[in-house]
Amino acid sequence: MFILFYSLFLLLTGVCYLSVLVPPNVWWPAGFLSYSIPVWMAVHLTFLVIFIIKPNKKIILPLIGLLAGVPFFDNTFAWNQQSKGSFSVLTYNVKSFNSNIGNLDSMLEWIASDSSDVKCIQEFYITTQDEYQHIMDILLTEGYDYFLTIPPDEKKQNIGGLMIISKFPIIDKGIVEFGVGYHKAGFVELKVEEDTIRVYNTHLHSMAIQEEMLGQLENTYDDLLSRLKTGYITRARQVNILTEHLEKIEKPFVVCGDINEIPYSYTYYKLNKSLLNAFETAGRGFGFTFNGLLFFLRIDNQFYNQQLEAKSLDVRREVEFSDHFPVVGTYVIK
Repeated sequence: MFILFYSLFLLLTGVCYLSVLVPPNVWWPAGFLSYSIPVWMAVHLTFLVIFIIKPNKKIILPLIGLLAGVPFFDNTFAWNQQSKGSFSVLTYNVKSFNSNIGNLDSMLEWIASDSSDVKCIQEFYITTQDEYQHIMDILLTEGYDYFLTIPPDEKKQNIGGLMIISKFPIIDKGIVEFGVGYHKAGFVELKVEEDTIRVYNTHLHSMAIQEEMLGQLENTYDDLLSRLKTGYITRARQVNILTEHLEKIEKPFVVCGDINEIPYSYTYYKLNKSLLNAFETAGRGFGFTFNGLLFFLRIDNQFYNQQLEAKSLDVRREVEFSDHFPVVGTYVIK
């Protein structure tokens, strides 16, 4: 009976493992299935430990479940040897410079003092020209150039979007549009000594789920379900547009940003199919990047192509101004 039950469990595990390959915009329940992968792996691991402590020939069953999920271990935990790269990239979601989380000037001064050669900022949103000028006066230290996807306009109150600040000369720049909404990707082309590289800054569709909603599931179940469904579908469409664009780029590039997806998702695997993830190749630990109740989320990432090599990837967990932690990666050009 146990073997029959566990065989069915293995079958369901396989379905969930394969769900990361199914675009949620084609079949949206795949998004929910992929999010359950850590649970299935934990159950298999529990049975494996039990059968090791109390030897049982049925140990082969949880072992199969874990071996089939080996790729997800690389997504979850890393312990790589780290070294210094020739250039560094910061990615940081600043939550619209929300001063309710921390002191605005302290946040800006930290970003300005960070030594990264390229700084990618998501949710750069402000409402007045005066505030914009104040922020720029602090952020743009001597020698840095920048690109803002929504440039300042005296007739508009809202300024912002995605910002890329670079110590290297910006020789080209552009935007990858995802359609309706403010989510998109911006990129700059940089002259790094004798080489040319691109750095992309992206912010994929948010789930728009506030932490306080999680404590009121009886009142918001339908709303949460709707938000999750919309998020899975929208991000799948956005990442398809982004990867189609990236396939045409022949020079070295890094893709930074808040993808609003965990490593067990179609969005993550779509990017990881043709690109390398800096956490997996140069990070250490679990790499959690969310500063909040759901602390176990790693949704801020740096992907890069084969023409680069990641030397280190660090989450700056001591910097708590936003609901995201800054992430810094270092690279060398091959």
